[in-house]
Amino acid sequence: MSIPTPQTRRVLAALAIVFIGANSAQCEASANQGRALAQKVGRSGASKPHGIAPSQLGNPIPAPDASAAKFGNEDNQQLTLKRLGAHWLHTILWDPIVLFTLVLAVSTIGLWLATRRLWQGAEKQVEDFKKSIAEAGRAANAMEGVAHAMDQNVKGVAISLRTSREMAATQREFGERQIRAYLSVLIGGATYQDLSNNLHFAVQPVLLNTGHTPARKVRYRATAAILSADEAAAYKFRLPIDRKGSTLLGPQQSATISLVVADVVADAEIEVVKRGVEKLLYGWGLVIYEDVFGKTHKVTFCQQLYWNPGHPAADGTPTEVVRGWYVAKHNRSN
Repeated sequence: MSIPTPQTRRVLAALAIVFIGANSAQCEASANQGRALAQKVGRSGASKPHGIAPSQLGNPIPAPDASAAKFGNEDNQQLTLKRLGAHWLHTILWDPIVLFTLVLAVSTIGLWLATRRLWQGAEKQVEDFKKSIAEAGRAANAMEGVAHAMDQNVKGVAISLRTSREMAATQREFGERQIRAYLSVLIGGATYQDLSNNLHFAVQPVLLNTGHTPARKVRYRATAAILSADEAAAYKFRLPIDRKGSTLLGPQQSATISLVVADVVADAEIEVVKRGVEKLLYGWGLVIYEDVFGKTHKVTFCQQLYWNPGHPAADGTPTEVVRGWYVAKHNRSN
């Protein structure tokens, strides 16, 4: 059982005062009756018989002692108090109005206490509900923050993954470029027409692998022709249909291919072609190969060749040196 609070004690005291005030009139009437009864008893003890002279009595009756009268008054007062107490208790227990007032007061106090407990319980529930709502709101905000952080983490991971993939692809491509095969077509030798030895004008370009890994499936489509400057300016340099070769060219290795001119020139024009005065010897073509990573690469080339006098041999025989240059807009590679 809980200890009444100061507010509860004040309410009980107020109800008790109301209850006592409601019965004060009846209690005052009872007290007045008791006082009247006590006075009557005192007077009867001190009086004498009416109509009888003292001399008529055989022996005179002694007058009452003052101390005895005082003692009788005290006894009468105690008796009166006892009667008042009994009367008050009897009034409370048997008077319907007083008993109903007492029961009503007790019921009112109990109802007030129960109502107060219900109100306090309701207030506590409201506070708990508010706290629960606040906690739910904080939890929702926290979950929203967690979801936002997770979304940012996912985006960050996606960006990091994409960046890593791009870096890996770039590094792989860079590594492949460093070690893959690179074919170049260099100006090599040439032969001039000498029908007595069954020789035609021919271009002999050199294929050189300048990379660090082999070039696989090396094949080419190429040809040669004798053209004048005007013809070369408008010439399409078309490629033949036939494809030749399918070889492997290791790193830093070279191979020479021969492109023979099908046409025969007059003997008087042989020196004209060799010196590159009016006509020149052209060789052009397309080289296709694969690197070790399986990627296909192409090289296009077009060369112009002529002969220059060289230093005489040891025995005094004159020599010639093949010279040439690359024709613009026809030399590409990937």
